[in-house]
This record gives sequence, C-alpha cells and structure tokens, in this order.
Amino acid sequence: MYDDELVFRGKRIVNWCPKHQTTLSDVETTTEVKKDPLYYLQYGPFVIATARPETKFGDKYVVMHPEDSRYSAYKHGDTFEADWINGTVIATVIKDESIDMEFGTGVMTITPWHDIADFEIAKRHDLQKEQVIDERGKLLPLAGEFAGMKIAQARPMIVEKLQAKGLVVKIDEAYTHNVPCCYKCSTPIEPQVMDQWFVKMDTLAKKALMAVEEGKIRFVPDNYEKIFKYWMENSIDWNISRQIVWGIPIPAKVCTSCENALPDLEDAVDICPKCNSALKKDTDTFDTWFSSGQWPLLVLGYSGGEDWKTFHPTDVMETGHDLIFKWVPRMVIFSLYLENQVPFSTVYLHGLVNDAQGKKMSKSKGNVINPLDIIDTFGTDALRMALVVGNPPG
Repeated sequence: MYDDELVFRGKRIVNWCPKHQTTLSDVETTTEVKKDPLYYLQYGPFVIATARPETKFGDKYVVMHPEDSRYSAYKHGDTFEADWINGTVIATVIKDESIDMEFGTGVMTITPWHDIADFEIAKRHDLQKEQVIDERGKLLPLAGEFAGMKIAQARPMIVEKLQAKGLVVKIDEAYTHNVPCCYKCSTPIEPQVMDQWFVKMDTLAKKALMAVEEGKIRFVPDNYEKIFKYWMENSIDWNISRQIVWGIPIPAKVCTSCENALPDLEDAVDICPKCNSALKKDTDTFDTWFSSGQWPLLVLGYSGGEDWKTFHPTDVMETGHDLIFKWVPRMVIFSLYLENQVPFSTVYLHGLVNDAQGKKMSKSKGNVINPLDIIDTFGTDALRMALVVGNPPG
C-alpha cells in the first residue's frame, strides 16, 4: 500500500484519549450529548461563542462567512488589536464558507490544534497552529498562570478572569452539544496534531461501494446496507497508528533529521535515503482493525492454496451489528485491494447481549453475568435457547 501511495505518514489532527494515551480512529469514538455552559466573549470588536474557553489562549484568527452581511465591513486579512485572557493579541480576520452563520453570533475564533473543523480552516488558509493542551489533558505554558492545570480545574478560573476583565458578555447555561468520547472509557476526546500513519480511503472505499452496488455482497438485515454505504461514501483518511504497547508494531522507521518515514519490514535500513541521517524504529503499533481486517486472507493463506480455492469467497460472515463500520469494511477493502475479490457474499449481523441499561456486556466494563450461575439455576439448554431465540438479526 505504501508503494501504491495509499499509505503515508504525516502531521494531522487526530482523536486523542488523555486516559489511554493513544490515538483513535473516528469509528472508535462514541458521541455523548452533554450540557455545558456556552460562553459569549468579547474579542476585539466581535462577540464569539465557545464551550471551551481553556483552548482560547492561542487564538489569533477570527473567522466569519464571506456572505454574512453583519460583518461585510471587515475584509479577509484585516487585522485588529484585542484585549484577551493574558494580555493584548493582534488578530486577523479570515473569511471561510464553512462557518455556520446561525451558530452563536456567526463569528468565531479558531483553535486549529484542538478542533478538527478549525484545523481544516487553518489548512485551507495556511494559518499557524499552537498547542494549548498537552497529551495528559493539562494546559501548557502558553496558558500562563493556568499552566499545568487540568481542564476541569482551569475552566472556571479562566472564566472568572475573563469576567474580571469585562470580557464575558453572557453565559448560556442550557447549551447541549455532541461531545466525541473514547469508546472504552468515555473520556472526552482531546484532538491533537501528531505525526501518524494513514491509509488513503477514497479509492479503497469506492471499490467496496461498487461491490455492494453490483450485488456481490448482501446484508442481513438489509437495512445495514445503507449504513455500510454511508461509511464508505463519507470515509476520511484512516489513522492506523496507535500508542498501545501490546499492539502489533508498525514495521517502519523514521528519520531523526528530516522526519522522512518508510516501511522496513526486514529491519534492514539504517540510513535515511533522503538526507543520509540515522533512522529510528517507529514506536507506534497498528490499529486493531488494520490487522484483523486481513483475517479472511490470513486464515486461508492468500490465493493459490487449496483452502483459498475451496473457501474464498466464503458464504457467510456472521458478526455483531456494532462491527458494520469497524471490522466488516476493513475485510472488504483489503480483500478487494489484495485479491480483487470480495471476502464473503453475505454479512449476517446479529444483536448483542445487553445489560439492564441496554449497554453491550463487556468484560472490560464489568457489566457481565457469569453464564455458569444461570446454568446452575435454569440449565445449559435453556440458556442456549434463550440466547438463540432472543437474538434476531440486527
């Protein structure tokens, strides 16, 4: 994939879990609806709205929609002086069509290092990016007197300082919004700009879409076909780097000087081919779906063997419905990419065994029931029949 220019290493904004100390792909995050105060702050001649004042120390760009008549007097590239959290800043006006004119006042400052939408705006306009919060969720020296504090501790103190400076216009206490969280621990994601390995998904996703549209793969229940298509039609470059020590090490090296990165499966290259500096081993590990996505290929020994000729593509892939956008698409794209064949013709998606709150039972969460206790009371066959009968497709 690297040789085909489908894999690259670059500095992008990624989902970062401050608790587990690793990046996560979009499908490994969950969305939780949270109620937080929305702060309306005076920023020079503008009023901006934010739920995260702790990220605002490095803000020096104010962005508005080019067609917003309320701000027609301001031109792209205009500069102005603003009294801010820790003193005066020189800010620049940016006009960008991605701005929602209905949100807040229709104008906002951006924090490119800690927000995905802001990062994209900064990339389009070649704007500077400054890190405000570290990988442990603590404020950096840029935050001045608040450096070293955790977000929850610093936020009310920052608001108090803004109020003392007369920069808080109003506070909306009833603001509800979607907050991306780690799927394992529910810790809010703290986006960070980091060097990571990515898979370009565009051409791979198109192959998977075509296979479904041509009827080579069908889904049971059939409504999951729409879900599969949605993820393939809206795919973004897939971050396959993780910082989890028990993962499969990425067989690659990174230059200590120019940051050139290249695969080195045989651990045979020590000198950078670009600048002749020393190479060091990449310490990151693979996303679990990058390796498990190759399962149909690995278990059958790839094309040429008897198992492959007999069983590929297999008839039915049966798995939990929660893997429709995690495991299933990865198996499809890898089989199509490496063998130009779908890995299976039918995807049967079963339900999940849930707890009393309707959440999936998980050993790591501890919300499980020991089946042996149920067997002692009701018998083995009763438990088996209950799980089979009570678990229809989807």
